[in-house]
Amino acid sequence: MDANALPSKPRREYLDALPLVTLIRDLLGGTPRMHEQCATYIPKWKAEKQENYLKRARSAKVYGGLARSLSASVGMLFAKEPEPSEGWPAAMTEQWWNIDGKGTKGPVFAKRRAEDAIADGFGGILVDMPPVPEGAVVTLADEERLNLRPRWAPYQRLDILSWETSVVNNVEVPVQVVLRENYTRKTGEFATETVPAYRVLKLTQQNVAPKGAEPVIAWAASWRLMVEEKGLSGQVTGLRQLGAGIFRDAAGVPFDVIPLAVGYGGRTDAPFTAHPPLTDLAWCNLQHWRIATDKRWNEQLCAFPQPLLKGGLAATGKTNKVDGGPVAPRFELGPGVLVETKADGDFLWRELTGNSLDKLRESKQDERDEMGELGASFLSKKTRGVETAEAKRIDSVAENATLSTAGQGVEDWLNMALEIHARYLGIPSAQAPTLSLNKDFELGLMDAATMTAWGSLAVNLKLPVRMVLDALRDGGRIVATDEELDEIEADIMVNQAAAEAEAERQREMQTEALQARGQPAPGKPKAAELDAAA
Repeated sequence: MDANALPSKPRREYLDALPLVTLIRDLLGGTPRMHEQCATYIPKWKAEKQENYLKRARSAKVYGGLARSLSASVGMLFAKEPEPSEGWPAAMTEQWWNIDGKGTKGPVFAKRRAEDAIADGFGGILVDMPPVPEGAVVTLADEERLNLRPRWAPYQRLDILSWETSVVNNVEVPVQVVLRENYTRKTGEFATETVPAYRVLKLTQQNVAPKGAEPVIAWAASWRLMVEEKGLSGQVTGLRQLGAGIFRDAAGVPFDVIPLAVGYGGRTDAPFTAHPPLTDLAWCNLQHWRIATDKRWNEQLCAFPQPLLKGGLAATGKTNKVDGGPVAPRFELGPGVLVETKADGDFLWRELTGNSLDKLRESKQDERDEMGELGASFLSKKTRGVETAEAKRIDSVAENATLSTAGQGVEDWLNMALEIHARYLGIPSAQAPTLSLNKDFELGLMDAATMTAWGSLAVNLKLPVRMVLDALRDGGRIVATDEELDEIEADIMVNQAAAEAEAERQREMQTEALQARGQPAPGKPKAAELDAAA
């Protein structure tokens, strides 16, 4: 079949964005995913064997700077649960707590969509409702039994393959969108396979009147779900339709718009296009991994000295029993093995100095610091405690400007989906409920007096080390992840134990010195002595 006639044919804008969005998704997949795709991201040396290349390319784990920043950004947006507007209809309130018909609560669904929009730049939510059986009079009990209610289906950017827009009623709206989803079919009694299916959404003028009534031509949104059939050669031989229908509300009235809500987390200049806001951070994260790979590989090379033989091995002095010729010397390595060389020869071990590793370490730290500056959360280990509170506030506002824009885009996206949802239930757009996301990203910096107070409490009340570290981090005086705080806590505990051991050793030495002079060992002060001292 002609590729241009297939629903799997993507738009040019989709192909242009594909490498960047794929990189972001691969980085979010972590070390296993990046190792799987290493051929895409780690250059192969010209004379390098494939086996050695794979060992080198997979020698270092991926630092999750992008994932941590994305998680922190979404966490800031949802630091408070989305605030609903007043007067939510009872039906929508109940359905919000199972928004996709699969048990997903609305706030959880919203948080996942925020991750999609900030990571990819934009995403989609198709709000659909199962059709009422033809000719059936549906009661409230039937609606519950048949699960006749709107359901939200999410689509990531890479699953929105193509689109067309046009001006309808003086508004530019989508008139065709192709969505990709998974379709599972049986291949045997106990076997299944998952193949791509394509949901084609269209807005066309058609007869929307009931059967037998006078024709009424109006805009109506419809859908078709298809799979591509392939021959033995893998070429597409045809299309098989799995289903089709018209989007209708509970009263049977067709939708005059495609019920697809599109939300933008990045800057957009045209429908279904957006610049992922964490692009620079993604490239920095990739560069950090490349440097980490070079560093780790060179560290492994430096860890193993290489044997070096000069001048060749000495003759064995033995003859071959078969032909009487000399037995060639054999090179062996191992504990207690003697390596005998010619008179002008030598055997030694050659080690790499590793001097170049310092530059790699510096470059790796530079990339990590840059990720700290680019991310929506503070990822660098460098403390910002020396800054003034005003400088801290300005930095916070600058770093969160993009996050605020993304948050507004996500909020508009969810409210658009709620408006479509309400329309299915016969609720006018003006009365549709809304949600408000958290916009308070201002970070407070712990002042010096508060730091001193925490220090005094830690000493006098013997507070747990982790409690104090968490307070300092929340106050902006320590910039560290949970894992890094674990390391700091462990170091502090080790240092405390060492200090206590040294103090005990000093007490023992003092006791021994006093006993050697015939003086009594120092004991604990009595209560009366303490009172007198006070």
